[in-house]
Order: sequence, then C-alpha cells, then structure tokens
Amino acid sequence: MVLLEAARLTGDAREDVSECEDSDEESTSCAVSSILSITTATSSASEPEPSTPKFGSKAKPQAAITEVLEVDCRLLDQQFSAWLPFLQEQMVFGDRSAAAVADGLSSALRHLWAFICRVADDEVPEAPLEASQAAERALAIASQDASHKMLRESLDRLVGEFLSRMQQAVEDWLQMTDPGAEDLSHLSQWLLFEARPAIIYFCDAAESFAGRLDRSRTVYDSLEKLSLREWESRSCEESAALFAQIFEGYGEAVPDVASALRRLGAAAALWRRWRGHAEATERAASVLVASLNAALRSQRAAAQPLRQEVQMFIRTRKRRRSFRRTLQDFQKMGACGEKSHDCSEEVLHQALQDAVQLGSFCRSAAAEPGFWASETTTAMCVEVLSSFAKAFESEVSSLAEALVSVHATNHGDDVRIQRFSTGEDAGVLTHAARGWARFLDTLPGNVTLQPCRRAAVALMANTWTQHLIRFPPRGWSAARMLSVLQADEAAVMHVRGERGEAGAPEVESFLAVLSALRRILRNGKAEWKDLANAEAELQRLLDEDTGRAVAQAFWQAVSQ
Repeated sequence: MVLLEAARLTGDAREDVSECEDSDEESTSCAVSSILSITTATSSASEPEPSTPKFGSKAKPQAAITEVLEVDCRLLDQQFSAWLPFLQEQMVFGDRSAAAVADGLSSALRHLWAFICRVADDEVPEAPLEASQAAERALAIASQDASHKMLRESLDRLVGEFLSRMQQAVEDWLQMTDPGAEDLSHLSQWLLFEARPAIIYFCDAAESFAGRLDRSRTVYDSLEKLSLREWESRSCEESAALFAQIFEGYGEAVPDVASALRRLGAAAALWRRWRGHAEATERAASVLVASLNAALRSQRAAAQPLRQEVQMFIRTRKRRRSFRRTLQDFQKMGACGEKSHDCSEEVLHQALQDAVQLGSFCRSAAAEPGFWASETTTAMCVEVLSSFAKAFESEVSSLAEALVSVHATNHGDDVRIQRFSTGEDAGVLTHAARGWARFLDTLPGNVTLQPCRRAAVALMANTWTQHLIRFPPRGWSAARMLSVLQADEAAVMHVRGERGEAGAPEVESFLAVLSALRRILRNGKAEWKDLANAEAELQRLLDEDTGRAVAQAFWQAVSQ
C-alpha cells in the first residue's frame, strides 16, 4: 500500500510539472513571437524594399541570383521544341509562317525574362510595348547580386544560350520553308521593333553593374543581320523575276506595267517600314536600286527587238527596185518561206507608254524621296532615281522616234514634205504638218503625246534641212523665201499644238534655225555680214558641217 501511494503521489507531481512547463513554453513562445514581430516591423520600417515594377502579386522566396541563372541546355532545347513545334523533322504539317515563328520566339523571350525574375511565364507582359518593362524587371532582379563576381558570366551565358537557339531556329526555318521577302520582312520587323528594344536595353543597362555582355550582343547582332540579309537577297531576286515576267515580250502579250509600278512604289516607300534603323534602311535603299535596275533591264530587253524590226522595216521599204527585181524578191520569198518585215504601230505605242510611265514614276519619286535614315543615303536615293528617270526618258525618245518613223513609212503620202524645187509658196512643211496633226489626234491617251510631238518635229526638221541642202530653190526672191520660212514656222507651231511642251529642245532648235535664216533677209535682201553671223549660229544649232551646208545652200538660193 505504501508503495502504491507513493507511486500515485509521484505521478500527480509530474503532471503538475508538465502542465507548468507547457504553460511556460507557451508564454515563452508568445514572448518570442512578440519580439520577432516587433523586430520585423522595426527592420521593415528602417530598411524599405526597393521599388521595382512587378508583374503580379505572387511572392516567392528569393534565392541567390547565380544559383537561378544556371541553365539546363537539354531542358531548354525541349522548351524551344514546344515553342516552335513545326521545326521538328517529324512534324509534316503545321503553321510555318513568319507570324508563327515570331510568336514562338516571343514566347522564348518572355520565358527568359520570367526565368531571371523567378516568376511564371504568364506573369510577364505579352504586349510588344511592355517588352521593355519585362527586361527592366529582370534587370532589377539581377542587380540585387551586383557584387557577385560571377554575375556577368552567368548573365551572358544565360542570355546567349537563349539568343543562339533563337538564331538556330530562324536558320532552320529558312532552310525548311524557303520563305519569301514578305515573310522575312515580317520577322525582321518583329526583331527590330519588338525584340531589339528589350534585349538592347537589358544588355546596355547590365553593363553598368555586371559588365559588358559581349556574347549576347554578338549573337543578337548576328541574328539581326541574318534576317535583314535574307530579306534583302530575296527582295532583289523577286524583283528581278517579276520584271522579267512582266516584260517578257511585246509580241506575245501586253505587259502588266501596273504591277511593275506597284513594285517600284513599294520599294520607294521602304524607308517608312524601316524608319529608325540605319542598317535596315540602307538595305532597303539597295533593294530600291536593284528593283529599278531590273525594271530598266527588262524593259530594254523587251523593246530592243521592236527597234530592230523598225530598222529592218524602214530599210526594206526604202529600197528602190525595178519591177523585175521586185518580182524576183517576191518569188524568193514564196519559195523560201521568208516572212516580210512588218511593224505594228499599236505595239510600239504600248512600249512607248510603258517607258513614259516608268520615267514619270522615277521623276515623282526623286521629287519626294522621303528620309532614308541619313542625309547621305537620302541624297544617294535621289541621285539614283534621277539617273533612272533619264534612262527611261532616253527609252521614250528612242521608241517615239521609232513609232513616228513607222507611221511616216506607212503613211508617206499624208506626211510627205515638199521639196523646195516644186515651187510651193504655202510652205514646204504645211502639208506634212496637217498629216502629223491628224496622227497625234488619234493617239490613245495623253502620256505619249508630247514625246511623239517632239519626234515628229525632229523628223520634219531633219527632212527639211536635207531638202534645202540637196534640192535648194532656184531663182526665188527674198520676199518669197521669207513667206515660205514664215509658213514653215507656222507649220511647226501647228504640230507642237497650243498646249505643247514649253522648251522642247527639238522644237526650239528648229525654230531657231528658221529664225537665223530669216535674219539673213531682214533688210529685204541677202547681206554678206548677216550670212556670216547666221552661219555661226547654224553651226551651233546643228553640227558644224550641216550648219555650213545649210548656210551656203540658202545663200546660193537667195543671192541668185
């Protein structure tokens, strides 16, 4: 009994002690909690948190930045395969457009900022204008361990791994799909105006506390150059192929010059697309030059056979043969199956109209070139456009001369120029001027009117000069010669029209020749001193030999 009682008393005492101990621990823990809360509040009040932009309200424990920046390359490859699934060889179908590539690369870039910030991807802004905010947040997180000696290497290695895989993805896309210039333009615009601001901002700002991220900058520059280089190359190739197809030949189909003008207009406006980026704008200027060169080369290649046909046609029609020789030629043509040379004025007019429109485009573009990133590049584009405008204007003059020559050959009676020896008092050019005026009225459209006017006047002036030299008038009085000169001047003005092009060199030159000849007879008779002055002016207006021959022929006609 004694032992049982002692055991009971001992157990009650231990329970009392344990209860006291429990109560003591609770009071102690309460006291410690109060102290920690006070200490925490005090430390929070004395050490404010850094003010950095946040993606969301979720908070996660922050580990050392160098521990976070360690990247698993195998895992990163798997993530890129998920972001760009169409690049896998076993994927036969899928969206492989430039927009899909840009979306995949945007997901990779968003994961990079989330990886540095130690947040989920969905907490990173997706809008293009907020991409720099994500880079700024990542920069603030990375700068917390600015004193760590391995920070620069860790940052450079991490960003470089992401960018190198982005470049490899673009290279694989180029090899698998062979995209066109428009797709490459879309991807390049995403790189320059959405990805570049965030990447360059991060690399530049990280240099202030971690050092220069050489590898990251090098890889991004390589990616940017790759995209722009491929866009430039494909743009030039597509322009050359398009213009070669448009100007395949005037004999088979009518060229779609409207498509050519749209292509050139898009090339001339590329400075707007790449505004703010010097290298891209310079490459755009190169595309403009290549497009203009392709247009001129293709147009000349299509028009050259027409000019050769015109020369053969005129040479054949001008041959003077006897009836027997002509009959023999017809027999040879029938036996050998030889085709007679023929030229269509409609085809020549179409080629002339195309050249006029291309030249007008170059002139208009040179007048309003825009701003190509720098004054030097802009001046170069203006000079190039002006040079191509002159080249197309040379084509216009050549084709207009060919068209007028064919019309003169086909309608010789309507535009025939009388000889001085026929004794016409109404003017040598009066009859021809009426015929050329009717021809000009029948031209479709107005863009080819002025070139044909100049060509017609040039042909009239050349024929008039040759007739004066070879068939000068005999026994004409000074008054009669003055009357003929005035009538011919009126005929030239009639061909030029009331709204003729002011300052046309062909018209003004011939009018100056007629004026110089009239000054020889200003006193009603030929004066030797007036002849000497007129001869010098004629040699300036015409070539030296032709001017001397015209002055001598005119002097012999009026002095007799």
